[in-house]
Amino acid sequence: MHQSRNPARGKQTTAWHMNSKSPNTISTPKISIPKGGGTVRGADENFHVDAFTGTAAVSIPIPLPQSRSLTPGLGISYSSGSGNGLLGIGCDLSEDAISIKTNRALPRYDGTDIFMLNGAELVLQNASENIYLERRQASFALIEKMGDKENTYWKITHNDNSVSIYGNTDETRIYNPADRTQVFKWLISGQSDPEGNKIKYSYKKFGSGANTYLCAVEYGNYILNKEELFAFRIWIDYGQIEFTAGEKTFTAAGVKNAPVSRRPDILSNYRAGFLVRTEYLVKNIFVVHNFVDDPSTGRDCIVHRVQFSYTDPAGANSLSALREVKEYGFAKTGTNTYKTRNLPALNLSFSGFSCEEKTVHFKQVADDSGNPVNQPLNLVDYLREGEPGILYRNAETLYFYHALGEGKYRKSKETIYRAQPLCRFPHAAQPGEPRRKWRNPGGMERGAKQRLLPVEWK
Repeated sequence: MHQSRNPARGKQTTAWHMNSKSPNTISTPKISIPKGGGTVRGADENFHVDAFTGTAAVSIPIPLPQSRSLTPGLGISYSSGSGNGLLGIGCDLSEDAISIKTNRALPRYDGTDIFMLNGAELVLQNASENIYLERRQASFALIEKMGDKENTYWKITHNDNSVSIYGNTDETRIYNPADRTQVFKWLISGQSDPEGNKIKYSYKKFGSGANTYLCAVEYGNYILNKEELFAFRIWIDYGQIEFTAGEKTFTAAGVKNAPVSRRPDILSNYRAGFLVRTEYLVKNIFVVHNFVDDPSTGRDCIVHRVQFSYTDPAGANSLSALREVKEYGFAKTGTNTYKTRNLPALNLSFSGFSCEEKTVHFKQVADDSGNPVNQPLNLVDYLREGEPGILYRNAETLYFYHALGEGKYRKSKETIYRAQPLCRFPHAAQPGEPRRKWRNPGGMERGAKQRLLPVEWK
């Protein structure tokens, strides 16, 4: 019999251990020899290709400290089919939002627009209470549109009874500056679960534009001296955080109201029906501990940094491209001073596009006698090679020119079809006649009869 104390409840519990060996037997732990092949790695990237669309995708998760039962997910995603984003061409920061669908038309803002939750279409289920459901049920969440026309926001109750709030403040909405009722996107502003755990998202509008930027995420809430604090913070730096970084040192200086410099390739988007400009790039992401009663860390102690470097737009076809992702670990040495060490960097390179002048010569297609063909020409991929050839008709004969590339074509050795007496096709008034059609199973071979229906077809 073995007695133990449960640290969670502070009660003494009793457990019986049935073992074939004597309770007085002493067993020594086995020490295993470590296996080779280990190495120091940088960002834990994941590359995959979509077999349906052929687009390449890379996801880079941001390492975050685990809280109790509610921890945010933050990462960098790249897709070769995406446009310009917060981290350059094809790269963007993961986002949780409700927006208006713009695949088929621009928003009307008259109550007929279709809403999307992270790419999933929403369907109005109860108009009187503004309750929505996912068109393809996956999470079985209760989605409610709250507020009035002047101040709308969303509340989502998930199947585990946790609640997410979207767009309950001006900073968490992307709306028309000329008409505040025309809201295009509601960004997530907070999450909570039945145990009282919370996640808080903070945004900021730099300047007078319609766009808003995620600047901070706080989670791991606790109470100290009747004040609610958050143990973990994530800072997203667009250039507003001041610091001095050496090779192995780091000194924090403060935070400005707005970034000093804008990105050289400012992105303008009118999908919302009004101008939404993305003027800044994500330069750093900081992970911060906020244990006020711990003298070794204190308030706002930086423990991790992810740095993003970009290719000069002059060498990337006038677009910013993510060039390097590097992670740093921090150890506090004094007030706002740290010593740092970095992991190996993740390097990315993009193929360029060169628009060089090229002279193209056009040659008129001629027949066997060398005379120009005046009939209409059709570009047809007859051989299913991915490159179309030339198909044309001369009198009652079809000819095909095989594509050789670089604008050159070679005439086929045989004609595709030469006029012949038409066969009779079955008709309801002619029972017993088999139905036939022409087929070409061997590419350039002549047509052959193929029976489609039995002779007994009527």
